[in-house]
Order: sequence, then C-alpha cells, then structure tokens
Amino acid sequence: MAPPGTRLSTGTQRGVVAVRSRSQASVRLDDGVILYSEPGQDPSAQHQAHYGNFRVQAGQPAVLENDAVEFEVAHSSATLARKAVNIRLVGVQGGRDGARPGTPEPSAPELPPPGAERLLGRIVQTKKEFGFIRQLDRPGDIFFHFSQLQGIPPDQVTPGLEVEYGVRRDAKGQLSAVGVTPAPPGSVVFEVVAPEVLAG
Repeated sequence: MAPPGTRLSTGTQRGVVAVRSRSQASVRLDDGVILYSEPGQDPSAQHQAHYGNFRVQAGQPAVLENDAVEFEVAHSSATLARKAVNIRLVGVQGGRDGARPGTPEPSAPELPPPGAERLLGRIVQTKKEFGFIRQLDRPGDIFFHFSQLQGIPPDQVTPGLEVEYGVRRDAKGQLSAVGVTPAPPGSVVFEVVAPEVLAG
C-alpha cells in the first residue's frame, strides 16, 4: 500500500541496500537507502529510495547493507521523494564478517542436474558478492551469487558480460542462477522493438 500523498510505480524493482534502516519496525521512520536502476535505462544510472524497517513485508527478516531486495516505489507528488515499500529480501549479503547469523557460508558452485536447461543472459548489475543477469528468453532479471561463478574470476564480472547458467528454486520459491559460466561472445542478442508504427 502506498503511503498517503504518494503513488506507486508500476512493477517491482530490484535493488541493493546501501544504508540499512536502524529504526525499530514499530517506528515509522525512513532512515535507510536502497539503490536501484530503472528497467530499460542505463544500469549505471542509480536511483535512491528511502525506506524504514516498517516497510519490509511481514514475515521477512530485516534487511542489511548489500542485501538484494525487491520492492515497489512510491513517488511523492509533493516532494518528488521516492520511498521503497513492500520490501522483500531476495539475496543476503555475503562475506565472513557481514554474514547474517545462521546463514551458511557460500560453498562451491552448485551444478544443475545433468540434462537441465541452460539459459543465456547478460550481466546487468553487480555489487560486492552478487549481481543480476538480464535473461534472454525469460522476462526480468535473475539474482546470482559470486559463489556460483565457474571459469569467471570475480574481478572480471562486469555489466555486459554474456553468461550461461542454470536456474534453482530455493525452499521459499525464489529463483537464482547457478553454475554461471562465460558464454561465447555474441551469443546473447536482445531484440529491439521500435516504438513507432510504420505505414506502408
């Protein structure tokens, strides 16, 4: 639900928590920041949406810095401010020092079962230890953790890199890319549809 005096944008956004909210869930204070890129725009053009823990969906854990999240954006008509609402955790931060209590350390890349479908895509966004792949044959972007990289050094994982991957659904029903390997250059070609109508 959108806060009073705001309107919700259409569709769900994906982003990364840049500054975690330190307020209690019972306090209506937007003291955290989520960075995200608008779909169809340059991935390097980052937007900020402020949030508070009271905006995280019920039953979800509090989100921490570098966590990947999905959310809706509420735009204020008076101040033009952006608020992240209906926030859902889609990927936890990694690293020994910042791991969420009870979260196991990432292990070796998970291999899809033999004969499993391999998909193609292009990396569109990366953060410290995770990123998102724009899928060639499916709508939306898919989350991946650097622990799932095979044959790609983490320092070479940049937006624009073409990859092949399998898909795993976790116990909560969330999809993520597994067994991420480099794809032959030029194998990921997205169709571009011109917005104008031509008569002939």
